[in-house]
Amino acid sequence: MFDPALDEAPDTEPVVVLAHGFWQRHIGADPLIVGKKIRLNGKPVTVIGVASSEFTGLSLDEPALWMPITQQPYIVNGSHLLTDFSADDNSVQMWGRLKPGLHPKGAEEELRSLAAELRKRYPSEIWEKESLPSEPVATQRA
Repeated sequence: MFDPALDEAPDTEPVVVLAHGFWQRHIGADPLIVGKKIRLNGKPVTVIGVASSEFTGLSLDEPALWMPITQQPYIVNGSHLLTDFSADDNSVQMWGRLKPGLHPKGAEEELRSLAAELRKRYPSEIWEKESLPSEPVATQRA
């Protein structure tokens, strides 16, 4: 998410980007917060950025922060989000941006391929018709 070389490394230092509103409300708009540690659920994480006031991601609600999903079990004790697919509501929503020149149909094909690979790796957890849908939610104006 922030550094592809480190996102999946088990010993990577936990990092976070704060939403602008969270930064104002909970950090007092401290302009020197980047590089410092804050605590989330009692665990230290390093702030690597503060989002612009205009950026809220693609969610309808403004998130408080962003961090690599691989760090979620560190923040939430006992979490099996990344390894246990048996829960009733085990969905994860993700947003992405297409590479320049990539058509949405090409992205859908990559998602189908990814779903097939996950089905091979986890045959008892991922059923035959399960998919990773692609839904365009926004376009950028030039």
